[in-house]
Amino acid sequence: MAVKRKRGQFFLIAALVIIVVVFSFGVVSNSARTSNFDSGKLNAVAKDIKYESVQLINQGVYNNFTSAVIYFDLQNITSSYSEFYPQYNISIIYGNSYDSVFNAATYSSGTSYNLDLTTDPVLGVSLNNVPYSFNITKGYNFYVIVSANQDGETYISAE
Repeated sequence: MAVKRKRGQFFLIAALVIIVVVFSFGVVSNSARTSNFDSGKLNAVAKDIKYESVQLINQGVYNNFTSAVIYFDLQNITSSYSEFYPQYNISIIYGNSYDSVFNAATYSSGTSYNLDLTTDPVLGVSLNNVPYSFNITKGYNFYVIVSANQDGETYISAE
Protein backbone atom coordinates (compact mmCIF):
# COMPACT_ATOMS: atom_id res chain seq x y z
CA MET A 1 0.00 0.00 0.00
CA ALA A 2 2.87 2.35 0.59
CA VAL A 3 3.79 2.13 -3.09
CA LYS A 4 0.40 3.40 -4.19
CA ARG A 5 0.67 6.49 -2.01
CA LYS A 6 4.04 7.40 -3.57
CA ARG A 7 2.57 6.76 -6.99
CA GLY A 8 -0.22 9.26 -6.26
CA GLN A 9 2.35 11.78 -5.08
CA PHE A 10 4.28 11.31 -8.32
CA PHE A 11 1.18 12.12 -10.42
CA LEU A 12 0.41 15.14 -8.23
CA ILE A 13 3.94 16.52 -8.68
CA ALA A 14 3.83 15.79 -12.44
CA ALA A 15 0.50 17.68 -12.71
CA LEU A 16 1.96 20.65 -10.86
CA VAL A 17 5.00 20.70 -13.16
CA ILE A 18 2.74 20.63 -16.23
CA ILE A 19 0.61 23.49 -14.84
CA VAL A 20 3.72 25.59 -14.15
CA VAL A 21 5.02 24.97 -17.69
CA VAL A 22 1.65 25.90 -19.25
CA PHE A 23 1.43 29.14 -17.22
CA SER A 24 5.00 30.06 -18.05
CA PHE A 25 4.18 29.90 -21.78
CA GLY A 26 1.28 32.29 -21.15
CA VAL A 27 3.52 34.74 -19.29
CA VAL A 28 6.18 34.72 -22.01
CA SER A 29 3.65 35.25 -24.83
CA ASN A 30 2.12 38.33 -23.14
CA SER A 31 5.18 40.51 -23.39
CA ALA A 32 5.06 44.09 -24.66
CA ARG A 33 7.58 46.21 -26.48
CA THR A 34 8.02 49.94 -26.42
CA SER A 35 8.91 52.27 -29.21
CA ASN A 36 11.99 54.45 -29.20
CA PHE A 37 10.01 57.31 -30.76
CA ASP A 38 10.27 60.62 -28.90
CA SER A 39 6.63 61.75 -28.73
CA GLY A 40 7.62 64.65 -26.46
CA LYS A 41 9.45 66.31 -29.34
CA LEU A 42 6.43 65.81 -31.62
CA ASN A 43 4.18 67.49 -29.02
CA ALA A 44 6.71 70.31 -28.52
CA VAL A 45 6.81 71.03 -32.26
CA ALA A 46 3.00 71.16 -32.40
CA LYS A 47 2.88 73.53 -29.42
CA ASP A 48 5.61 75.74 -30.91
CA ILE A 49 3.78 76.03 -34.22
CA LYS A 50 0.52 76.81 -32.43
CA TYR A 51 2.18 79.48 -30.26
CA GLU A 52 3.97 81.16 -33.16
CA SER A 53 0.86 81.03 -35.32
CA VAL A 54 -1.36 82.58 -32.65
CA GLN A 55 1.15 85.43 -32.32
CA LEU A 56 1.08 85.86 -36.11
CA ILE A 57 -2.74 85.88 -36.16
CA ASN A 58 -2.86 88.43 -33.33
CA GLN A 59 -0.42 90.68 -35.17
CA GLY A 60 -2.46 90.37 -38.36
CA VAL A 61 -5.70 91.22 -36.59
CA TYR A 62 -4.06 94.17 -34.80
CA ASN A 63 -2.75 95.51 -38.14
CA ASN A 64 -6.10 94.90 -39.91
CA PHE A 65 -4.69 92.34 -42.37
CA THR A 66 -7.18 90.33 -44.37
CA SER A 67 -7.69 86.64 -43.66
CA ALA A 68 -5.93 85.86 -46.94
CA VAL A 69 -2.80 87.77 -45.87
CA ILE A 70 -2.80 86.10 -42.47
CA TYR A 71 -3.22 82.66 -44.07
CA PHE A 72 -0.33 83.42 -46.44
CA ASP A 73 1.90 84.27 -43.45
CA LEU A 74 0.76 81.09 -41.68
CA GLN A 75 1.70 79.09 -44.76
CA ASN A 76 5.18 80.64 -44.75
CA ILE A 77 5.86 79.87 -41.10
CA THR A 78 4.49 76.33 -41.44
CA SER A 79 6.61 75.75 -44.52
CA SER A 80 9.67 76.86 -42.55
CA TYR A 81 8.85 74.43 -39.74
CA SER A 82 8.34 71.69 -42.32
CA GLU A 83 11.77 72.30 -43.83
CA PHE A 84 13.37 72.36 -40.37
CA TYR A 85 11.57 69.15 -39.31
CA PRO A 86 11.40 67.07 -42.52
CA GLN A 87 10.54 63.93 -40.52
CA TYR A 88 7.13 65.42 -39.62
CA ASN A 89 4.01 66.08 -41.68
CA ILE A 90 2.46 69.35 -40.54
CA SER A 91 -1.17 70.21 -41.30
CA ILE A 92 -2.81 73.53 -40.53
CA ILE A 93 -6.43 74.63 -40.55
CA TYR A 94 -7.16 78.35 -40.45
CA GLY A 95 -10.15 80.61 -40.86
CA ASN A 96 -12.58 82.84 -39.07
CA SER A 97 -16.22 82.44 -38.30
CA TYR A 98 -17.07 86.00 -39.39
CA ASP A 99 -16.57 85.41 -43.11
CA SER A 100 -16.88 81.57 -42.87
CA VAL A 101 -13.77 81.06 -44.98
CA PHE A 102 -11.55 78.22 -43.83
CA ASN A 103 -8.39 76.89 -45.45
CA ALA A 104 -6.29 73.81 -44.78
CA ALA A 105 -2.94 72.57 -46.04
CA THR A 106 -0.42 69.85 -45.26
CA TYR A 107 3.33 70.39 -45.41
CA SER A 108 5.85 67.64 -45.86
CA SER A 109 9.54 68.53 -46.24
CA GLY A 110 8.60 72.06 -47.26
CA THR A 111 6.11 70.97 -49.95
CA SER A 112 2.46 71.93 -49.44
CA TYR A 113 -0.72 70.11 -50.36
CA ASN A 114 -4.19 71.63 -50.05
CA LEU A 115 -6.74 69.71 -48.01
CA ASP A 116 -10.49 69.44 -48.50
CA LEU A 117 -12.52 70.78 -45.58
CA THR A 118 -16.07 70.35 -44.46
CA THR A 119 -17.59 73.07 -42.28
CA ASP A 120 -21.02 71.78 -41.37
CA PRO A 121 -21.46 71.86 -38.35
CA VAL A 122 -17.80 71.38 -37.36
CA LEU A 123 -14.52 71.72 -39.23
CA GLY A 124 -13.71 68.35 -40.71
CA VAL A 125 -10.59 67.19 -42.50
CA SER A 126 -9.26 63.78 -43.49
CA LEU A 127 -5.54 62.98 -43.21
CA ASN A 128 -4.35 59.56 -44.38
CA ASN A 129 -7.97 58.40 -44.40
CA VAL A 130 -8.39 59.34 -40.73
CA PRO A 131 -11.12 61.93 -40.11
CA TYR A 132 -10.48 64.81 -37.71
CA SER A 133 -13.06 67.29 -36.51
CA PHE A 134 -12.69 70.61 -34.71
CA ASN A 135 -15.27 72.93 -33.21
CA ILE A 136 -15.79 76.24 -34.94
CA THR A 137 -15.47 78.98 -32.36
CA LYS A 138 -16.47 82.59 -32.72
CA GLY A 139 -13.63 84.61 -34.23
CA TYR A 140 -10.39 83.26 -35.62
CA ASN A 141 -9.73 79.52 -35.60
CA PHE A 142 -6.36 77.86 -35.97
CA TYR A 143 -5.53 74.18 -35.56
CA VAL A 144 -2.33 72.27 -36.21
CA ILE A 145 -1.80 68.53 -36.60
CA VAL A 146 1.76 67.19 -36.58
CA SER A 147 2.31 63.55 -37.49
CA ALA A 148 5.26 61.24 -37.98
CA ASN A 149 5.66 57.69 -39.24
CA GLN A 150 8.23 55.38 -37.71
CA ASP A 151 8.52 51.59 -37.73
CA GLY A 152 5.07 51.19 -39.27
CA GLU A 153 3.43 53.32 -36.56
CA THR A 154 1.86 56.76 -36.99
CA TYR A 155 2.27 59.27 -34.15
CA ILE A 156 0.02 62.33 -34.02
CA SER A 157 -0.14 65.52 -31.98
CA ALA A 158 -2.96 68.00 -32.47
CA GLU A 159 -3.17 71.48 -31.00
